[in-house]
Amino acid sequence: MLGLYAGLRREEILALQWDSIFMDAEALYLTVRRAWHTENNRPVISDELKTKAARRNIPLPDRLLECLKEIKATSTSDYVVLYRDGDPMSYSQYKRLWTFVKTRTAGECFYYRYENRKRVKHTIYPKLGEKAAHNGKVVYSLDFKVTPHMLRHTYITNLIHASIDPKMVQYLAGHEKSKITMDIYAKVKYNRPEQMVRKEIEEELFRRANPTVEDYCMKWLEMRSAKVSAGTLKGYRNTMENYIVKPLGDMYLSDVTSDDIQLALIPASKKSASVYNLVNMLIKSVFYTAERNELLDYNPATKINGKGGKSKKEKEALTNEEVKVLRREEILALQWDCVFLDAPTPYISVRRA
Repeated sequence: MLGLYAGLRREEILALQWDSIFMDAEALYLTVRRAWHTENNRPVISDELKTKAARRNIPLPDRLLECLKEIKATSTSDYVVLYRDGDPMSYSQYKRLWTFVKTRTAGECFYYRYENRKRVKHTIYPKLGEKAAHNGKVVYSLDFKVTPHMLRHTYITNLIHASIDPKMVQYLAGHEKSKITMDIYAKVKYNRPEQMVRKEIEEELFRRANPTVEDYCMKWLEMRSAKVSAGTLKGYRNTMENYIVKPLGDMYLSDVTSDDIQLALIPASKKSASVYNLVNMLIKSVFYTAERNELLDYNPATKINGKGGKSKKEKEALTNEEVKVLRREEILALQWDCVFLDAPTPYISVRRA
């Protein structure tokens, strides 16, 4: 509950005392003052926290408040989470306590038994809602493997979904560096740069919401990597780097205009039609994907001409002198599938000898 509804770290939960919880104040909150660690498996409670930012006050939501009041009513210890003797837990005691959570998780799990003096591994696949075969009081009530840090991460995610100001999220989470908070924002995909207070957060979130052409090209390649072969992906990357990233890479995606794309296509237009068509296809795909993901209000690649590049040189008919140049072995190996009489310019192809 303290991890899920207050975002406390493991060492903060195990060091929490009742004198740090204010349930009768006008503003209900708990304060993080102490941290737990062990030495030789013995608990040590210290006033030295992980960072300066870890020292913070956290408001108590109703559900956590009810739980704490219920525990406080029967508690005789200074500690909120304690061992049976009232003292803080050792590391082994904490691990044993967490086993109660792990054993209630559905899905593949293992246990060992000694059979004929040998340690034998057994695998079981309990389903959600079932009771454990060896203990009817144990019900498999979790369908995913949970860790203490996941509870804290869920608390931070819920703050983000509730549109809490990022500066406040950083404070409540006890993050010393804004980048940690910012990375969680990126994973949650709930970026709102206009709400950011710190310049560093503003700039980073703006970059994520409005990437450069180079950044988004690389992201587009990652998205395509599951759908195309490694060789095709390598060809896309090389073409992008030479004909898209070079002229447009440093520009923000939303700043690119149709004129910018036309100018970028000039080097490709001097290459073969196949090269030009590939570059054109990649540009249109990148900007279409960005528009579909709501990174662009307008797609500047929509009206770009799909045809360009140098056309293939037309084949010319062999002269009588050139026909005479064919070697004896080429003449004797010539087959009709190498003679194109119906082509606009009739010709033969030398393939065999």
